[in-house]
Amino acid sequence: MKKLLALTLALIMVCSMFVTVSAAKQTYGADNFNDESGELTIGFIGGSVTEGSGSTGGGKWSSLVTNYYAKEYKNKEVTELNAGIGGTGSAYGIVRMKRDLKLDSKKEAPDIVFVEFAINDATSEKRSEGRVRNVDSLVRQLLNAPKIPAIVFVYLTKTTADLQYGEPSPTLPYCREDFHQVAEHYGIHEINVDEYIWQKINEGQFIWNEIAVDGSHPNNVGYAHYADCIIESLKENKDAVLKKFDPSVGSAVANPYGDIEEFPIADNEDNYVLSDGWEYRNASEGNGYSRTFFDKGFYETEDAVGQTIEFEFRGVGFGITTSRNKNNANLKWELFDKENNLVKSGTYVNYYASDLDRCFGWLVVSDLPYGKYKVVLTGEFNQKSVDDYTASDGRNGGNGKFMRIEGCCVLYPTDEQKAESQKPATETPADTTPVETKTSTVVLQVGNPNAYINSSKTFIDSTNASVVPKVENGRTLVPVRFIAESFNAEVGWNDATRIITINYNGTETRLKLGLNEMRVGDKTITLDVPVKEENGRTLLPLRAICEEVLGKKVFWDDRGLIVISDEAIDVNVEDWLNKLK
Repeated sequence: MKKLLALTLALIMVCSMFVTVSAAKQTYGADNFNDESGELTIGFIGGSVTEGSGSTGGGKWSSLVTNYYAKEYKNKEVTELNAGIGGTGSAYGIVRMKRDLKLDSKKEAPDIVFVEFAINDATSEKRSEGRVRNVDSLVRQLLNAPKIPAIVFVYLTKTTADLQYGEPSPTLPYCREDFHQVAEHYGIHEINVDEYIWQKINEGQFIWNEIAVDGSHPNNVGYAHYADCIIESLKENKDAVLKKFDPSVGSAVANPYGDIEEFPIADNEDNYVLSDGWEYRNASEGNGYSRTFFDKGFYETEDAVGQTIEFEFRGVGFGITTSRNKNNANLKWELFDKENNLVKSGTYVNYYASDLDRCFGWLVVSDLPYGKYKVVLTGEFNQKSVDDYTASDGRNGGNGKFMRIEGCCVLYPTDEQKAESQKPATETPADTTPVETKTSTVVLQVGNPNAYINSSKTFIDSTNASVVPKVENGRTLVPVRFIAESFNAEVGWNDATRIITINYNGTETRLKLGLNEMRVGDKTITLDVPVKEENGRTLLPLRAICEEVLGKKVFWDDRGLIVISDEAIDVNVEDWLNKLK
């Protein structure tokens, strides 16, 4: 093991500070929307449609909106600050927003920010509770900035109808409900481009193929329609758009994230302990990556399997950012407390079935008691990369061994969390060893497309209401992906072999359609009924997925109510049945 220098105490103290900006020192971007000379910056953050994929020249919607402001404020120098990154959702947005929107600089920060994550969040952020928490964190960071911008939520659109002009994608309305919950709390203006576009399609003014290059990305004609909708709303709702937000307003969620900061590896490689296999290089020295999170990152030139990275932080959670591609290894993570006791661990399946390198931000742990921790990251061989890429491409399969970690972030405590950690010893237990996060509970009903994850109502499959729990030959069958991902398991599918993999707490489960057995780690378990596919989704006996694979407790009621939890709980059957209606 070759060690660089361990993290210094001074750096830990700097990282542990939770910085807030007093309201007296803050200014408002809305004040800059006037006829006086000066600069006006229009900010955008979102996924590939905000980045402008599918457009040519200056045809993307963000540039058209910026041009509108340039015409409205002719005495000003109007600048577009576009922080769109393809394939990314709000989970990555909360990590990178301060950097990419330059929020710490009053001069460079935007005067208004358009937030667009509803498309990607419908797939990248599965859980409604996590989505609301992410979006709330986005807003809180904007309200804590030295210059508080005006904020607009924009809901763009897509289709899952194989590029036909039929019904709009059903995934977005459910996602919008979560964004709306946050917007309503703060009084943020919302613009529904999805509704605008599909109304015109249904009126016969155009079809989807005429305004888009694929199912998600418009062409210049489509982007012009998007901009028309947005600009019309900006004109008609000027006062609502240019609202001055009160930074003292409380969070929209009961358990908000604290401040999230980049962990400063980009400036000082001495912060980490690396095994011999890792290299620390400038991004320009390695392969060409589409976007990078930090200016520097860790590379492994040949084989990341077994290679480790260690670092320390003081906070309530941490995240990592990796580049994902066909060759990537998995990433095992272990979290230790200040006494070097293992607190939590897991495996991240770091895989993307393409030659394209895609940055992905992942908030690994977010609910720790405030304190000092050590993280060990270890590369693990990724068979999924080899199997899936070979099957889907037919050229050279992925090697499952490469890894690039762009950087890390630290989640600092909220004021309440920090105050709780600083109470006198008489008011707090002497043992401050971090504990597991609160119990997760999933509630379903046979024949019902609705479900609950903890206290948040959601859909088992937002794209297909036919995907429901069912009883067949006396056995209750449930959708594998929904159950597994609700408890943060990673689910994979190999189209060529028809094998499903579930990775949970370091154990891999393998299923194959049509077989009445599954492999959980080294153990083979016989199933009462074969693994089956229905409505494009894999179904498995309830107790097999919950008890054998995930280790959860199951409650069943004769009226079809199913409650899955980490531990046995009291269940009010009538209450849950009413909620699920």
